[in-house]
Amino acid sequence: MSHKKGLLAAGASLLALALIPGFGHAQTAAPGAAAPAQDAATVDEVIVTGFRQSLAQAATIKRTASVISDVISAEDIGKFPDQNLADSLQRITGVQITRTNGEGSKISVRGLSPDFTQTLYNGRVLTTPSGGRSFEFSTLASDFVSAVEVYKTPTADQLSGGLAATVNINTAKPLDLGRDRIAMSAEGLYEVKAKKVRPQVAVLVNHLFNDKFAINAGVNYQRRDFRSDTFRGFGFENGVEATRTPKLDYNRDGDFNDTLRFNHEAGTRIILGRTKRVTAIGGFQFEPTDHIEIYGDALYSKYETKLTQPINTLRFTSIICPTAQQGVAPGGCIRDSALDAEGHVIYLDADGVDYRNTNTVSNTYNTLKSGATGFKLEFGRLKVDGEGSYSKARQLFDSWVPTVLGRASASYDFRQDPSTLPQISFNRGYNPLDPTNFRGIGLSGDYHRPINDRNWDTKLDLTFDAGQGFLRSIKGGARYSDRKQAFGTNQIKVTAAQLAGLLGLPVVSSVDGPSFDASSLMRRYTFDHFLNSYDGPVKYPNTFLSADADLLFAKAPLSEILKVAPPVRALANEYAVGEKEASAYLRADFSTADDDLTGNVGLRYVHTDQESSGYAPDLTQIRFSLGSSTTTLPSVTPVSIKRKYHDLLPSLNVRYRLREDLVLRAAAAKVMSRPTLSTLSPSTTVNANTSFITINNPMVDPYRAKQLDVSVEYYFGHGGLLSAAVFYKDVQNFVVSTSRTENINVILTETGATVPRSFTISQPDNGAGGKLKGAEVGVQAPLTFLPGPFDDFGVIANFTYISADDVATVQGGPALALPGVSKYSYNLVGYYENGRLSARLAYNFRSKFVNATASTFGDGSYAHSYGQLDFSAGYDLTKSISLTLDGQNLTDSARIDQNVYGYARGYENVGRRFTAGVRAKF
Repeated sequence: MSHKKGLLAAGASLLALALIPGFGHAQTAAPGAAAPAQDAATVDEVIVTGFRQSLAQAATIKRTASVISDVISAEDIGKFPDQNLADSLQRITGVQITRTNGEGSKISVRGLSPDFTQTLYNGRVLTTPSGGRSFEFSTLASDFVSAVEVYKTPTADQLSGGLAATVNINTAKPLDLGRDRIAMSAEGLYEVKAKKVRPQVAVLVNHLFNDKFAINAGVNYQRRDFRSDTFRGFGFENGVEATRTPKLDYNRDGDFNDTLRFNHEAGTRIILGRTKRVTAIGGFQFEPTDHIEIYGDALYSKYETKLTQPINTLRFTSIICPTAQQGVAPGGCIRDSALDAEGHVIYLDADGVDYRNTNTVSNTYNTLKSGATGFKLEFGRLKVDGEGSYSKARQLFDSWVPTVLGRASASYDFRQDPSTLPQISFNRGYNPLDPTNFRGIGLSGDYHRPINDRNWDTKLDLTFDAGQGFLRSIKGGARYSDRKQAFGTNQIKVTAAQLAGLLGLPVVSSVDGPSFDASSLMRRYTFDHFLNSYDGPVKYPNTFLSADADLLFAKAPLSEILKVAPPVRALANEYAVGEKEASAYLRADFSTADDDLTGNVGLRYVHTDQESSGYAPDLTQIRFSLGSSTTTLPSVTPVSIKRKYHDLLPSLNVRYRLREDLVLRAAAAKVMSRPTLSTLSPSTTVNANTSFITINNPMVDPYRAKQLDVSVEYYFGHGGLLSAAVFYKDVQNFVVSTSRTENINVILTETGATVPRSFTISQPDNGAGGKLKGAEVGVQAPLTFLPGPFDDFGVIANFTYISADDVATVQGGPALALPGVSKYSYNLVGYYENGRLSARLAYNFRSKFVNATASTFGDGSYAHSYGQLDFSAGYDLTKSISLTLDGQNLTDSARIDQNVYGYARGYENVGRRFTAGVRAKF
């Protein structure tokens, strides 16, 4: 959707509220605690109902907070504003989200990638099986969340690691709710493209045995079926005519002396997804006296994703035409072509194009277990808090890729709509719907590939009340954590001969090596409303053939396949990284006698012991299968690397009340974030198909930065707030990719022949720094000054501007834009609430940004601007029962990516999604 259309949709969203009788969405506000995550319980003590009241309470809390922060709170028990936590967080100034299959999955704050944001659950670290440090918000149900806090400036008692921000997900403690409560919901989720309705149900029970002991427990179950229409491209490959086999004359000038960039691949991928999520929580709280509290809570999440991805794609990187056409240009494989002014091949028509219609089937099983228990003691003016916690995430991953291909006469053409989609065509009588055109060349994938991430954590905090002088309190404490993440492999590699033997088919020699007739494995797919969000001139076929894993397994059961080709480990890819952190801090809170000036100053010391283990491969023994495009490294040596480092992190937060309704804040701090655990591994990945090698680096130092923040807040009316903030971050050492080129011999699996390849070898290392500057403005305005019924309306709007230095992401290379940074983003929300009826329309927009500056072929990936309109409504049948209706992506927006030259390399549309149901509370 264009920016102009987005602005029209946003304006319509506010205008439409004049015709809609309600709104129910808890929007950005500030946290209830002056301190970071450790003080989050003060937020949970305030339980309000209704959106308008929650905004007013949040504005009051923000007014007295001693840090620059924001919060989104639940309107009532079991009722968070959005089904997805990330979707709610994107309403906060400075927060942008990453979507996976149309659902918010990760967040970035103030222009830095998700790995720079520390995400906590009730103040503790949650592990993740992704190999990164960013939290996957789609794995956690929102029904049990009471508030999500975003701390943009740190204090000394806050856990290190949030260079961009620290996010704390809070659940309410049983006694803090103050009474017995039961909240239930039953809803149906309808995906327009998938045309499926799936259930999501939840129940949360809070029980007080007396005023000293209480427990709570909750379970959420959700299923989702979706369809995503995508165009997939890997960018423009740098093609050297003379080194292609056979030689290819891309520009048809009669020689093979040119090096030209051409489109590596063009085609569509339909993602048919099915997810199932079970989330369970439980907790207790015991206060035997007014000075003793003992508590505990547990979290369990199981998230399963099953994807079937039929592909209709042409790989122009592999062109092998009939022998008669492999002579000198222009009578060779290339039939026609066109170049732009910079010499890029934007139109290419050829014979013998690799038509690889595989169907990737994958199952991902993620489980997360986390538990904590702690105490709070008071001895007069001294408070002692202690807590121990444990978190373990595990992933098992299966994937099956039955590889089939044909050799087509086909073309791609970017001349009609270069930045969105290329036109693909089949020429000279080639029939893409004839199953006999496809040959089977093998089966590859993963079988129960494991990833484990676990963390032990213990901490002790002491707070001394210093009285009513300028020094109000002194707080100190220590923390120790032990985290270890291990990545394993279990690969399936079945040759054409092995698979043909199981299918009872003869194996023949072809230009792609040994192969067999794959016609019995091909399935015809037809998709209604295919790419319906696209309204340009390019037309894509909605019917095509693709290999079907179910047909394969019906003829050759998985158990028989595993007997013939047992799973093998790719040891060079495996790793285990351990981090042991010992930290201590001291924090002092101060205030003048009239409380006009308040703040805190502190210092945190962090010591890290790191151990990285894995296997170093012998790169002279690379084996490559041309048919299945798989690479094997048979010779490896175990390695283990240990290192230690420490950081001193000072922080200062100041709040000054200029007058009763005007607050000025300032903050300064030194912050750090560690690289991803996979980056710190000694693992090596080799792709002989793209001639690219990645060697990770355990010696990469953490990102370190100095930051300054200033904000001003004006409060008016009942819950009205106008705020503005500016921020500055000086990141001293971004991680860059060092790059070198090396000629390495590769052994071909099918023939045993040795062929030379020129590999690009990339390795992360610390490089140059960069500065980020930005401004945020926001307003929440209940329109209570208007005459009825318009006094029940309200508006929330915010805008974020970010200016980031370009950074040399490749050592010695040019400075390029930081990935993930949108120069500006904004939210427009209109709401109405008058008792029983509520409704809201919310539009979120972010400008274009960089996905990757280099990518596979060095031409980068750049995302177009994106805007999305969402809707929510509720009607209270009684004080206890209400009806709900939600709609996501009403604008049917699509994600669009292009390369640095402006040509399309990605398009994704998941369509609209609606949820309707009933909620009850007793």
